[in-house]
Amino acid sequence: MPKLDRESYNSVESYLFHLYNDLGCIDLEMCYNYKFPDGTVGFSKWIRFDTIMCLDYDEYIKGTNDTKKEFLQKITHRSVLDIEVLYDFDEDDKGNKNQKEIYAYAKKCIKLMEEKGIYGETYSTGSKGIHHSVFYPELRTFSRSIREKHKLALLRTYRIIERHNVIRNKFNQGEPKSEKDTIISMSEIKTEISADLNKKSNRCMIALEGSKHWKSGKIKKRIYL
Repeated sequence: MPKLDRESYNSVESYLFHLYNDLGCIDLEMCYNYKFPDGTVGFSKWIRFDTIMCLDYDEYIKGTNDTKKEFLQKITHRSVLDIEVLYDFDEDDKGNKNQKEIYAYAKKCIKLMEEKGIYGETYSTGSKGIHHSVFYPELRTFSRSIREKHKLALLRTYRIIERHNVIRNKFNQGEPKSEKDTIISMSEIKTEISADLNKKSNRCMIALEGSKHWKSGKIKKRIYL
């Protein structure tokens, strides 16, 4: 099963190469945040990893003022991977945003997944939120739009956990022709997980594991709830 396994890699570059090469995420993108003089936060241009792989460290990246070396030193964010279902817990199911309540809610959801044999990796974002990544290599076989429908269904409900053995049968049936044919019918949703549904798309950046969070300045690191 694919793993992020950030702690096994000594540098940002080696970790990104792992995501690109070992996990096969060839559309991996990165960026970094910076502060304007007035304190507001901006974000750099999104750069695909495959566009900088073969550059020398002192070569400038096209469309930027950064050399490869400078960019690698600044990276703070990566795109959601194509095979990654990213549960981003930044509030509990009642809308509470207190860190203690967020952690308790994330732990409850993750425990339920693990009881059903669904395992992932959990990271503290460095802020108050929790990122929990579960991998489904089968997602790569679909177009982006269909993949996002599958991810949305996975992100939305506990019921998918109860039907874990059905998931891959659904994948093997091919691309759904309508919403009714996605992994789980919307009519079957009983309990929604309070996670960010925008994370269904790989056109969404998340804090990079092992880097400082743009709000707190704390390192995003793996945790065990």
